[in-house]
Formats: sequence, C-alpha cells, structure tokens
Amino acid sequence: VMPPKVSPEVEHLAAFFAQCGLSDQRSLETARSKTAPLAHRLLQLAHADSHSHSLDDKQITLALQIAKDANSLSDDQRLFILDAVRDRRLAKSDQVAAAIKYLGSHPQPIDTDDFNQACGVGSSLASPRLAPPLSL
Repeated sequence: VMPPKVSPEVEHLAAFFAQCGLSDQRSLETARSKTAPLAHRLLQLAHADSHSHSLDDKQITLALQIAKDANSLSDDQRLFILDAVRDRRLAKSDQVAAAIKYLGSHPQPIDTDDFNQACGVGSSLASPRLAPPLSL
C-alpha cells in the first residue's frame, strides 16, 4: 500500500519541523496535525530552526504541547513559557500545563518568582498546587 501523498504545505512544514530537531516520522506527523500552524508559528518566533536556538526532542515535545494547549495566550506568553522550557526551568509536561494555566490567569507583567513557584521550577517535588503526575 502506498502511503498517502503529502501536500506541498505538509512537506514544507515537515521540513521545518525536521530542521527544529524532530525525527522525520515525528515531523511528518506534526505537520499533518491540526496543531501544525500553531506549532510552526511558535517555533518560528522562537527561531527553533536555527542551530543556536535548536531544541532537544523533549523540549520540542513540550513546545508542541504549548502550541496545542496555549492558543488562548498571546505569542509573548507562549514564548515566555517556551523560554522557560529552553533554559530547562520547565522540563515536564505537567509543569508546562501549570505554566499555561498560570499565564492564563495572571496579568502581565509576570512575577517570575511566583511563576517559577507555581510551576514547580527548581523543586524535584511538585508543589501541592500542581495536579499529581499521572502514574503509568
């Protein structure tokens, strides 16, 4: 069975995601997803396709989560969260979820210390305000 043909738009997006560090398979899946335009915009704003700004696999997964779940936030707010992912303050999806929730309910400017605390930054134990991690 031949795989379905890929449209030029999807090919273009997949190439971009691959440049950001996703595997070919994941790039194509992401390019085909409903989140693709939002993910493309966020990663483009963050210059994730340039070597100096590239993200590792885990960070890209979190970036896709931001693109998917934070569409009610502004570009600046999404980039704020992505920056926290990039400098490894946010390393888990529940931290990113907390960050999205926090920015959605707090006016700018963001109090970084409060933000870090709300998102469990720097603590190996999640703060009680966060939902418990899902046990697999």
